Amino acid sequence: MRYSWFGNIGPYNVSTYEPGQPPSVGTIINTRSYRQNEIIKTYSGFEPRIALKYDLSDRKTLKLGYNRMFQYIHLISNSFAALPFDIWKPAGAHVKPLEVNQISAGYAYDTPKREYNFIVEGYYKTFNNLVEYINGADLFLNENIETQLLPAKGYAYGLEFGVYKTKGRFTGNANYTYSVTRRRTTSPFNSININNGDYYPSNYDRPHLFNITGNYRFSKKWKVGAFFTLQSGRPTTYATGKFIIDGVQFFTYSDRNAFRLNPTHRLDLSFTYTPTKKENRKWSGHWVFGVYNAYGHKNPFSVYSNLRDNQLRTFQYSIIGAPVPFVTYNFKF
Repeated sequence: MRYSWFGNIGPYNVSTYEPGQPPSVGTIINTRSYRQNEIIKTYSGFEPRIALKYDLSDRKTLKLGYNRMFQYIHLISNSFAALPFDIWKPAGAHVKPLEVNQISAGYAYDTPKREYNFIVEGYYKTFNNLVEYINGADLFLNENIETQLLPAKGYAYGLEFGVYKTKGRFTGNANYTYSVTRRRTTSPFNSININNGDYYPSNYDRPHLFNITGNYRFSKKWKVGAFFTLQSGRPTTYATGKFIIDGVQFFTYSDRNAFRLNPTHRLDLSFTYTPTKKENRKWSGHWVFGVYNAYGHKNPFSVYSNLRDNQLRTFQYSIIGAPVPFVTYNFKF
């Protein structure tokens, strides 16, 4: 049983907005300046957690868990800039902490020689006090960023299947997960709610995820590894048309996250070299040589639209679409 407490303190300027109107720069009626270490707003709550495990035999196990968590800082991300950037917004006068409740259950089975392990796990999660963005949100260097945010709630559920090989020269695992996550905005001003206040896929909604990892040890010194991942594309919002007012061109857009980017996939390769440890040496290490995205697939990150020959075109934007080599050295003492 945990109990958490959070205090948002100054210095900071907190605006008050006109009642009965959506918060905006134009509806600010007062701004209060808080001094250094002056408390602006506090939050607290119980965070119970329980995890149960029951062994059906020495090779079969059932698991059950529940937990509640509060997150007192929100990640505000913008994927529509030329490069992604993140803003961390603490809970305060206008933003409440995120509350998450989750239940999970699972079953695990080991083969008689414990060479293979099989698992199946499921979960259901609810979210309260999420933050979402108004349509056309301006997040960059915005001193009143709460005017660009909307309160929201949501839920998520999923089921994972996995197999692990832990013995022998060849080791590895394969996992498949099916998951769904939905949210809806809950502003009292329905005119600014997303998709009329209906549930829609969150940015993290990727129904299908498949990962496979393999490692083969040639000798005590050399090991080769490979990792492959295949995921559903994340939801996104497309431009669907255009109109002109006073000679200025504007785009119209689909409902929030009504479309989905192409699936993403990537292969990473690595070679590990572990030199023989010398006597009386108090530390040991190994080298890793490899390449990310070995076949240079251009995984989409976001979309952008423009007009070409008076036709609306939408393109998927990739940040890194080429193999990326790497070298690392790890040591312990």
